[in-house]
Amino acid sequence: MTTTTTTFDPDLGAMVWNIYNNRGEMTPDPYPEVSKSGPVDGVWTITAPDDITQAEMDEQFAAQLASIMIIQNMTILFERVSAGIQPNRDFLAVESPTVEQNDTQIQALTRQINALLILRSGDFSDISGT
Repeated sequence: MTTTTTTFDPDLGAMVWNIYNNRGEMTPDPYPEVSKSGPVDGVWTITAPDDITQAEMDEQFAAQLASIMIIQNMTILFERVSAGIQPNRDFLAVESPTVEQNDTQIQALTRQINALLILRSGDFSDISGT
């Protein structure tokens, strides 16, 4: 048997587990005979028959995680951009904003622009600053 463990955010682990249980609803599971357990404290254990190499298992699992992380980051960015609409409208309704309100708005707009730029670029590897 080939066994590997990996650690990552428990919420992300729950998403991966759901996808595995649904047999590839988002990503096909090329190894249905692989046993997956987890996440337990953010750690997954994956066991496969001997004919599946460690490299194959690691590569497939990493590809699925990357796909899920992209989807998760895209979702977060869309939510953040959408959440900024009403506060922007509220700011525009202020007749004479204070210096503090202007500073706060500039910071919020910079985060929103960063989110939009990341969405446009398609590079979802780092969504900090959004």
